[in-house]
Amino acid sequence: MDTITCIHCGKSFEISDALREHIRTEEIDKLNKRHEEELIRYKDAVKKAEEQELTLRKQKDALEEKERKFDLEMQRQLDAAKKAIREATMKEADEQSGFKIKEKDLQIERLNKLLEEAKRAATQGSQQTQGEVQELDIERSLRETYPQDDILPVEKGDMGGDCVQVVKSPSGKTVCGKILWESKRTKNWTDGWVPKLKEDQRRSGADMAAIVSQVMPKEAAEAIVNNDGVWVTERKLLIPLAGLLREILINVAYQKTAQMHQGRKADLVYEYVTSTQFRQQVTAVIEAYRDMHEQIGRERAAYDKMWKAREAQLSRIITATANIYGSMQGKAGNNALPEVEGLSLPEPE
Repeated sequence: MDTITCIHCGKSFEISDALREHIRTEEIDKLNKRHEEELIRYKDAVKKAEEQELTLRKQKDALEEKERKFDLEMQRQLDAAKKAIREATMKEADEQSGFKIKEKDLQIERLNKLLEEAKRAATQGSQQTQGEVQELDIERSLRETYPQDDILPVEKGDMGGDCVQVVKSPSGKTVCGKILWESKRTKNWTDGWVPKLKEDQRRSGADMAAIVSQVMPKEAAEAIVNNDGVWVTERKLLIPLAGLLREILINVAYQKTAQMHQGRKADLVYEYVTSTQFRQQVTAVIEAYRDMHEQIGRERAAYDKMWKAREAQLSRIITATANIYGSMQGKAGNNALPEVEGLSLPEPE
């Protein structure tokens, strides 16, 4: 068998063994090269991911900065418009001041409305989505906890409220009453929610009404309160409140059934005046009277305030005109300018 001798160490090897060692070295080199290429691709991928994350963070910061600048610019424009309106009002004081002031007030009101509409348009999308998520979560929780009840979502444009819970007896055969649920997910509480939901309750024929709100009324001392006939609670206490209201409706239904079996000819008038329908009708009449009385008081106070403000404005206009005329008369001489009626003392008798 042929052999070869190493020129460095002088050791002899068979030709076949040398070839195998050479082939093994080439394979190792190929593997090392492949690993290096994979490592390079991995580093490139990590670098691209980091660059994408940095780009997204920059975009988020840019959007937040743009929103802040938008609010600031709108406020500056509103302040500038108010200042221009005030200056123009002072220059036109010699004209029909009453109509001019009303026109400027209307312009300010329109500018305020435009600013509010712009802010509302910027946040309406996210707020509406958050509200719908909570509505669906409330419906899901009620269905899972009380499978014998019917949880009916209220279609948009129909009566108020978000869903109606038709409470049934434990057997599921008898309807004991209805609860109208309203979901609110805003940063501030609004007192107008309660009377609005009470009116929706009357139109829907529900026995009870409840609001699940992210924020509670300022005067609320507990996590579950009864606000003028409407129950208010936080999302975490939805199920405890629902259980309380269901128990009340079921007990009332059982009492009515027991009375009916004792004799249907019992006083029908008494049954009517103690019913939910009669109580809601009486409450509606009382609330309408109370609202009308409060509205008259608010309008009277508003008119008094407006008249006093107009009188003060007219007084300032007369004072400013007298000061200007007096200064001009002092510089030109007492006899240089004619006397103006209302700006001079009466002649002695």
